[in-house]
Amino acid sequence: MFFDGWRDHDELPLGLSCADCFVAPSTDEPFGLVYLEAMARELPVIGTLSGGPPSFINVTPGEPDGWLVPPDDETALAEAMITAVENEAERTQRGTNAHRHARENYAWHHIAGQVVDVYERHALPTGSSRW
Repeated sequence: MFFDGWRDHDELPLGLSCADCFVAPSTDEPFGLVYLEAMARELPVIGTLSGGPPSFINVTPGEPDGWLVPPDDETALAEAMITAVENEAERTQRGTNAHRHARENYAWHHIAGQVVDVYERHALPTGSSRW
């Protein structure tokens, strides 16, 4: 295991390609697109139970795609990282689940469909006006 540190966005694809797991223990992450980018590259992710990550990191038994730990809990973070490192089969399965989850729920065609649905549900009938 090694810690690569901060990298520019242009270097992200190469960095993710070299990784076995993505760890970002942010305590103030409004959404966290980088987690989804890692998941789309078939990496399990480790995030915190704060901000956006709990809304998309799945820890449901039978289909988890990562680990969530309490913010600022170094022991829980270390335990999740040790589990990821020592259990290749579990790490690989969570990576597979992460890839599927990201593609099924966050790919551009899926998000575009959701936007279209919102517009269609709230659009005014042709020729009508609120004014």
